[in-house]
Amino acid sequence: MGDSFLMRLLHHDDGRPNWTHVGLVGLLVLLAVRAVGLVFYRLYWHPLAKYPGPRLAAATQWYETYYSIIKSGQFPFEIQRMHEKYGPVVRVTPDEIHVDDPTFYEVLFSPTDMVDKLPFLTAAGNLPGVVSFSTLGEFHRPRRQAVSPFFTRAKVLDNFASMKGAIRSVANRFSHRLSTEFAGKNITVNIRHMLASIATDMIWEIVFCQPSHFIDAPDFGHPFPMSFEGALGTTHWNSHFPWLMKMLGLLPESLIVWAWPTMRSNIEWRAAIKAQVDKIIDPRNKDAFDNSPDRTLVHQLTDPKIPADVRQTERVILENINIVGASMGAVVWTMTTGMYHILAEPTILKRLQQELKDAIPDDSHDLPDLRELEKLEYLRACIDESLRLAFGPMQRLTRIRPNKALTYGDYVFDAKTPLAMDVWHMHTNEALFPEPMRFNPDRWLGQPTVDEGADPLVPGGVKPQKTRPLSYYMRAFSGGTRGCFGGKFSIPSLPSTLLAIAHHSPLKCRSSQ
Repeated sequence: MGDSFLMRLLHHDDGRPNWTHVGLVGLLVLLAVRAVGLVFYRLYWHPLAKYPGPRLAAATQWYETYYSIIKSGQFPFEIQRMHEKYGPVVRVTPDEIHVDDPTFYEVLFSPTDMVDKLPFLTAAGNLPGVVSFSTLGEFHRPRRQAVSPFFTRAKVLDNFASMKGAIRSVANRFSHRLSTEFAGKNITVNIRHMLASIATDMIWEIVFCQPSHFIDAPDFGHPFPMSFEGALGTTHWNSHFPWLMKMLGLLPESLIVWAWPTMRSNIEWRAAIKAQVDKIIDPRNKDAFDNSPDRTLVHQLTDPKIPADVRQTERVILENINIVGASMGAVVWTMTTGMYHILAEPTILKRLQQELKDAIPDDSHDLPDLRELEKLEYLRACIDESLRLAFGPMQRLTRIRPNKALTYGDYVFDAKTPLAMDVWHMHTNEALFPEPMRFNPDRWLGQPTVDEGADPLVPGGVKPQKTRPLSYYMRAFSGGTRGCFGGKFSIPSLPSTLLAIAHHSPLKCRSSQ
């Protein structure tokens, strides 16, 4: 019966071969043979076949696709379950090893080694060629060197000093709105929208040296500060189906929004930043641009001293989209996490307010110097704990050494082996952070350390090789030669915002919401 069906499928009624059907069947057979062969190769002959891990994850990338797309970004938690079963070294995809041991961090994220990234993961931002998503280290290094002067410690302090008036203006408008519109009225405020407005105003001042006034919107409801979340919502699709995102890029934006409504905020968010950059570099504004006392990120990226390919207008726009987006994401979620826990724990709020009261007179109208804010130990501890529980990027960070093998315990990872770690595992490590999901600023007080030769930080792991401060293991902004720029904006914006809210806060947490 099967033979009869196959014969009818492959032949016309008069007995002549149906070459179209023959070709299609042959193609399907070849694809099936290739798929089976690829699975066998990955399971038995692949260079990573010797490492422990689920066989299904080793056999196909669709394992991760299921958790990232169907289960909405749950793959980091699946990786955690893998480590609980297989130990600190796990093969999490056909081509990638994940290590869960904080002691390996300094090896993988060396501050000196040039490293590559997996194209699969650099596609996440859909921002080709920008610093963060450059695949090859040889291309990443000159691009980062072009941008990095804007993010030095000296530049951050200079920005804070020159923009204290603008930042204070944002903080004052924010405090005024809280005290006049919300205090004593039992009004529910969406703290994430509120903090997104104040953070975006501050970031806009730092990057573009121009006011944005998002914080003045009714109920803190301006759509732009939260629109970056629409961009984040596409990252898994960008990674797993980059061809789909490229096809969408060829379509009219109105058609994309009609077919995929959630893309609207992503498109509008990019368009808003592009418009801001276009306004700054408009030839009609050349004299004002060249003679401006404020040196913006756009000035940095169009400096004649940097390579011509980095100064291209499209690259400048994409780099601003990347950096503003990373900064908004990092700062807003860190602020939201911290403020929720601070407001939810009256004892923490009271201690923070007392420290601020002792350090800053009630009648002071000047924002303290950033160096002075950093000396406030409990404020600093609250910020560190906020950063720890905000986690930064949940996605694993993969690094490839093109010409260098790395070792971990008895394992030797050959050159070109994609190795990954992630912040989630670092920040929830119970040996480093007892009761890891509890917001506890006290854990940062007194300059705690993790001593050389202490017990392994994970079951089956290796002992710490050096004595490190606990803060070394707080990696909200990753590290190494490809660390995140977004953290630089947290330096002035986080203490300023906590100061503005906690110093005279009329807010209370509705924990039931």
